[in-house]
Amino acid sequence: MIYLIGGAPRVGKSLVASQLVAAKPMPSFSLDFLYNLSQITSIEAFSGASILEKGRLFYPTLKELLVDVSRRSENCIIDGEVILPEFISELSERYDIKCCFLGLSETSLEKILEHGGYFNWPKWKMENGFEDEVEDLAEQTVGRSLIIQEQAKKYGLPYYDLAADYNHTSKAALQSLLS
Repeated sequence: MIYLIGGAPRVGKSLVASQLVAAKPMPSFSLDFLYNLSQITSIEAFSGASILEKGRLFYPTLKELLVDVSRRSENCIIDGEVILPEFISELSERYDIKCCFLGLSETSLEKILEHGGYFNWPKWKMENGFEDEVEDLAEQTVGRSLIIQEQAKKYGLPYYDLAADYNHTSKAALQSLLS
């Protein structure tokens, strides 16, 4: 089974992935890291590209990664904002896939900092004098979440809005992957 966890940046994809690894030990990859190493970032500025542009540009790389992963392991978790609902149907034709998408319909920078993940880069930037680089992060996260929510609904895929109750809803997302 390949578990795909997509969604807007800073919403908890890696958190759900790490909880899934704890429940079912298996390899796990963060595509956000791989995306940042790719040649795509030289084509599209990371902050300037929309979440859909980034996902569409990265999709051929995701397909190649899945070929390699499926040869090496029966189960794997892949999370990242470049995983788009529009590609799940095609990927499901070739692989056993469980997926979910996460977002925040409303948030604040304080909330993002509170649920900062394994590397809380917004907090790091603020502590190191780069506050201006995170001042509109909450607005970007909500905007990108709404795009992913719309796509997930269009393709009939599970979407979890963590805005109202972050901990409870992230656990619900995890349970959907475990069931």
